[in-house]
Amino acid sequence: MRELFLGHYQPAMMGLCLISTCFYAAVAVTVATKVYGNEAVLFSDVGSYKTLLLRRFIQPRTYPGAAFALLTVAIIFPLNFYVQSSLISPQAGGGHNQVGLAVSQVLLFAAPPLLLGWYCKLDLRRTFSLYRPRAIHWVAAGFLAVSIVPLSNLLQQVQFSLSPPSEATREMLQQQAALFSGPGLWITLIVFALLPGVCEELLFRGLLLAGLRRRLSAFQVVVAVGVVFGLFHVEFEKIPIVSLMGVLLALVCLRSGSIFTAMLVHVANNGLAMASERIEPLREFLGLPLEGADLGMVQFDERTGLFLAMFVVGLVLLMVRRRGDINHSFAA
Repeated sequence: MRELFLGHYQPAMMGLCLISTCFYAAVAVTVATKVYGNEAVLFSDVGSYKTLLLRRFIQPRTYPGAAFALLTVAIIFPLNFYVQSSLISPQAGGGHNQVGLAVSQVLLFAAPPLLLGWYCKLDLRRTFSLYRPRAIHWVAAGFLAVSIVPLSNLLQQVQFSLSPPSEATREMLQQQAALFSGPGLWITLIVFALLPGVCEELLFRGLLLAGLRRRLSAFQVVVAVGVVFGLFHVEFEKIPIVSLMGVLLALVCLRSGSIFTAMLVHVANNGLAMASERIEPLREFLGLPLEGADLGMVQFDERTGLFLAMFVVGLVLLMVRRRGDINHSFAA
C-alpha cells in the first residue's frame, strides 16, 4: 500500500501480495467453518474448549483436517520469513548464514508438523506417507531426480525469454549465491539439499497433502500443494518454476504412496544444482549454462532431449499403481 501511494507500481510484488492474501482468506474461511461448527463455540461452553486443546481429550485420527493443515502452513509462512530475515544477514559470513538456514529448516518445517501430529494423535505413518515404495517407483524417482535440474533450467530459460529478468533480479541472484557460499561442499549440500529435501517434504507433501487429500480431488491436491510450496519462495520470479516443482513432488508422493520418493527428487534437485556450481564436469554433464550466460537464451540440444526423455520415462513408471493401500495412490 505504501508503494502504491508513492506511485511505485511493481506488478511482481502486487501479484505476490494478492496471491498470498487470497491464500490467507481461504485459510480463514476453512478454519472458520471448522471452528464455528463446534458445539463448544456455539454454546460458549468453557469446559468444552478443553476438549479442543488438551491432548488427553483429543480423539485419535488417521489424517489431519484441511483446516488444521492450512492453519499450520499459514502460521509458518510469516514465521519463516521473519526468522530467516533475523538469522541471515549479508554482513555475516557464509557459515553463519548456513547455520541460520539449517535452524529454520528444522524448527519451522520439520518440528511443527511432527509435534502437532503427535500432540493431536494423528496416525503419523499415514499422515506423512512413511511407507516403503515399490522398486519401480524408486526407479521412477531416480529418472526424475537425474533429469529434474536440466529441465528446470530449460523452463527458467523459457520464462526469462518471455519475461526477461530485471537488473535487480540478476543482482539478487548473484547476492544469494554469495550469501550462502561456504568453504565446504558437503556442508553446503547438507544445508541446501538434504535438510530442505527432508524438512520441507514433511510439511508440504506430509501434513498439508494429507489434510487436503480428503477434501479435494487428486488433481486439485497436487496443484494446491504446488502453489502453496511456490509461495513460500517469496521471490516472484521463482514462484512459477518452484510451483511446478511442488506439483511434481506432490504427484510423486501420491502415486508412489511414499514421501521418501519425493524426498529423493527434492534432495537431488537442490543437490545437483548446488554441486554443479562448484564441479565443472557435473555442470557440463547436466548441460547447464556457464556463469554470466544470457539467462533468457533457450538452449535445446540432444542432451536436453535425452534428459526430457528420461523425465517422461520416470513419469510413465510412476503411473504404475501401487499395491496395497489404495488411499495412498493417485487414483484415490
